[in-house]
Amino acid sequence: MHISPSSIAVLLKSHISRQTFQELAALVSQKSFVEMYLPFTEGVAARLSEIPLRKDSYSQRGGALACSVAAGLLAVKLCSQTIFDPGATAAKRMEGDVQYRWLAYCASMATVYLIATNSVQVQFEEGEIYSFASADSLTDLKSPFTVYWSNGTLLPIQHLYMQLQELFWSGQFEGLSPRMLSEFGLAINPTLQAPSNESPLGKVVRQAVSKVIDDDKARVAQQVRTDDSIDEPKTLSTPAAPSAVVASTPAQGPIEPTVPSAPTKPVKSDGDIEQQPVVAKAQEWLRGLAAMKALHPEIKLLDNGHMSITRKALSFGAAARDNYQMLHDAKLVFEKVEGGVVCTKAARDVFESNLASEPAGVKE
Repeated sequence: MHISPSSIAVLLKSHISRQTFQELAALVSQKSFVEMYLPFTEGVAARLSEIPLRKDSYSQRGGALACSVAAGLLAVKLCSQTIFDPGATAAKRMEGDVQYRWLAYCASMATVYLIATNSVQVQFEEGEIYSFASADSLTDLKSPFTVYWSNGTLLPIQHLYMQLQELFWSGQFEGLSPRMLSEFGLAINPTLQAPSNESPLGKVVRQAVSKVIDDDKARVAQQVRTDDSIDEPKTLSTPAAPSAVVASTPAQGPIEPTVPSAPTKPVKSDGDIEQQPVVAKAQEWLRGLAAMKALHPEIKLLDNGHMSITRKALSFGAAARDNYQMLHDAKLVFEKVEGGVVCTKAARDVFESNLASEPAGVKE
C-alpha cells in the first residue's frame, strides 16, 4: 500500500464522519471537545496517517485512524454505564466521571495506535524504515511511503512504552490523581487480554476496542457472503526474513487490497457490555443530585408521584443528553418534556432517600 501523506484536515474528513464528531461533542460537551478531544484526535491522526490497522480488521487505507476514533467514542459511551469508584460519594463520583471519560477516550486510541504500529512496517522511498517513536509524525515528514505487514507477534504494553512518548502532549493529564494515572496506564492494553486485576476503566477500554474490531470483522465477512463476484485472493510473495540485527527491508511484500479467502464467523462481542450496571449508575446520579442543594429549585416533586428535572439539573456531572440517556436506559424516565424530563416514581424514591431532613424541590 503506497501512501502520500495528507494534511490532518484531509485525514479527518476522509476517514471520520461529521456525525461521529458531533456525537462525541454532545457526550463530552462542546468545550471539552474543542479544547481536549479534538486536539488529541488530530495528534493521533498525524502519527497514524493512513496506515491500516491489521490484516483481519480495518485493513483498508486509513483503517487505524477510523478504528481509533470509533473505539474512543464507544468507550466514552460505555463510561455512562460504569461505576469507576464505588467507594466515593455520589457527588465526587459524578465529578470523577468527567475525568474517566477523557481517560477512556485517550486509552482506547492509544491501544489502537499500538496495535496498528506493531502490525505494519513503514518504508520511505529511500529505503529507510520509519520508527513510530520518532519525534516527527508521518504527516509532518510529508514523504511518500509504502506500508508492509509486519510478521512479528503483538507485544504487551511493557515493550511498547517508547512508542507512546510522542502521542501525548506535556501536561495532558495534569491534575489527575495517582490512582487515575495508574488505571490509565494499565488500561492501554494492545493484547486485548483481560488481566486478573482489571480496573473498570481497563474493562471499558478493552471492550470498546474489541467490539469495534469484531464488528468490522463481521462486516467484512457479511460482504464476502453476499458478493458472489469476489475472486479468491492472490497469495503475496514473502521475501526471506531480514537479518536479526537490523531490518533493512520489510518482512513482507507491500500491503495490497485483499479479500478474505473464506467468510469468517462473526465474533460475538463481550456479553457483559450490555450488562453494565446502568441502573446503579443512574441511582448514584440521582443520589448525587439530591446532595446538590443548589440544584433543588430545578427539581419538582409532582402530585402523581413522579419527579420533574429541568435541563439545568439534568446537566449535573455530565452533558444533559448523556444523563438523559442513562436515565432512559435505566427505565427511570416517564416522559420527555420541553425543557427537561419527568422521571418515574422509582427515580423519585431514590432521590428522596438521599435528601437531608429538610425537603428539597418544590412540590407541585
